[in-house]
Amino acid sequence: MKDLISVIIPVYKVEQYLDECINSVVNQSYKNLEIILVDDGSPDKCPKMCDGWAKRDNRIKVVHKQNGGLSSARNAGLDVANGDYFAFVDSDDWIAPTMYEDLYNAIIKYNADVAVSKIQKCFPDGHISDFNTNWNHQINEDTVFEKKEYLHLCLSTKLDSTAWNKLYKKHLFINVRFKEGRLNEDYLMTYYLINNINKVIYLNKVHYNYRVRTNGICGTYTHINDTYLNINEIHADLLGKKDLESIRHLNIFKLKFLISTCLICINVRPKTINYNYYHDELVKMEDAEISSQSFKYMMFYILLKYCPQILKLKAKLV
Repeated sequence: MKDLISVIIPVYKVEQYLDECINSVVNQSYKNLEIILVDDGSPDKCPKMCDGWAKRDNRIKVVHKQNGGLSSARNAGLDVANGDYFAFVDSDDWIAPTMYEDLYNAIIKYNADVAVSKIQKCFPDGHISDFNTNWNHQINEDTVFEKKEYLHLCLSTKLDSTAWNKLYKKHLFINVRFKEGRLNEDYLMTYYLINNINKVIYLNKVHYNYRVRTNGICGTYTHINDTYLNINEIHADLLGKKDLESIRHLNIFKLKFLISTCLICINVRPKTINYNYYHDELVKMEDAEISSQSFKYMMFYILLKYCPQILKLKAKLV
């Protein structure tokens, strides 16, 4: 029998999407699955739906817990997982029928610790786009990454660091868990996980369907603030290791993040984001740290650093 794959699905207020998600996992061509539905204290019909699925498929187990957030739910799933490999699916998304068969075979073929699938973004109007167009490092063929290169590409966000388009060997999570109480936890978890990785195989094939929702958490102001906490935590860890090369790659993302946050503050003016704090953090960055950036980011950096009033005036006129 093939190795057991534990698929962890956190569930919270997704009753309109849950059946489609679970169906896509249950009907995988790779059959030796342990499917863990973690009801994170969902106040709707989701707990009952999860229990119903467990009665229909003996590969499904349900964990009911008090609401603790996405990281807490994933960690609860990890705590009861018995698989040789781990995977995550968000309960409002769905996956291709051969996802885990393809990822598993790729790990075996390339003797990798992690296999990564491409992602497509699915919009409410039916429009579909390539999720990976967000990243500068385009994958046009199956590609193997060694540890250091993969770390640098993830730190700079030239490759995605999401948890849910991947298949992981179990040993990677021996001392790694998701940071509870903080958003953008995938980026932080991926950083710590890479310490246990030797090789990653990135497949040039879309398996994961990411549902774009207008009420998702990725654009919230708490998400922005937590993202910067994650950047600073990683920076401190790299500084302790005296890994200056990796810090340079982290600063690529840091610069883009600070510029984007300042522009959000200027144009949207949310009270929950302290513009002065993020602007001061941007000004602290050395000019040398932005020398490798695109012309667009260099111009925004110069304007924000030396004459932000121009951008503020433009925002008032719009």
